[in-house]
Amino acid sequence: MRILASLGIPTVSVVSGGKISNVRTEHVWVEAYVPYQYYRGAGPMKGQKIWVPLDPSFKQHEKIEGLDLSSIIDIDTEASIEGFKDGIIVSDTMLSVSRVNVQSVSEKIENVDAKIFHCLFQSGIVLFQWE
Repeated sequence: MRILASLGIPTVSVVSGGKISNVRTEHVWVEAYVPYQYYRGAGPMKGQKIWVPLDPSFKQHEKIEGLDLSSIIDIDTEASIEGFKDGIIVSDTMLSVSRVNVQSVSEKIENVDAKIFHCLFQSGIVLFQWE
C-alpha cells in the first residue's frame, strides 16, 4: 500500500480480523494498443497502431427514467433509415457517402425537432432556441 500511495495511486486497505486482507484502488488508468487510422471499432482495419489512454472510471449513479421519445416523435425508425439510404452511394472503403438527399433528411430532422420541442414546452420545461 505504501508503494502505491507513494506513486500517487489512491488506495484503501480492507481490514478483516485485525489484518489487511485486501487493497482496494480508488482509480486505475489503462491504455489500449489499437489501430487508429480509419478505425471505428468495427473489426480489423489497416492503419498505424498507437497506445490510446483510457479512463475506466466507474461512477455510481441512479437512473431516472426520462421521456419516451419514440412515442413523442411517432416515427418508424426502420422506414426512416431505409429512406435515408435510398439513392446514396457508399465508397468501397466506407469512408465517404455521396448522393444524399439532404433536403429530405433535413425536413425529417426538423419535424422530429419540432415534435420534441412542443412536447417539452407542453411539459413546462423552459427551453432556449438558438438561431
